[in-house]
Amino acid sequence: MLGLTDAVTVWTGESGAPVRFVWEGRRWLVTGRPQRWVSRRPWWQESPRVPRGVGRGAVEREMWQVEATALDSDDTAKLQLSFDGVQRRWFAVPPTS
Repeated sequence: MLGLTDAVTVWTGESGAPVRFVWEGRRWLVTGRPQRWVSRRPWWQESPRVPRGVGRGAVEREMWQVEATALDSDDTAKLQLSFDGVQRRWFAVPPTS
């Protein structure tokens, strides 16, 4: 299971790819080309009932690997952003060492 952190505010481009976001109180600009994939989620562990009409969002989670630069410094980060279709929210997966 993914180790999701608090919700992240994400702005996307026309293709749906993240272009900037706020993570841990800092503003970030996506500088590399985001890589997208879909991850299966253990929906049966997260919610005993899935709302009617949710469909694929209950089983799949959209994932994006991004490289970004902080707007308040020269800090860079590589992390995964996850869009939860059931909650209609974005989450960050912390980088691993």
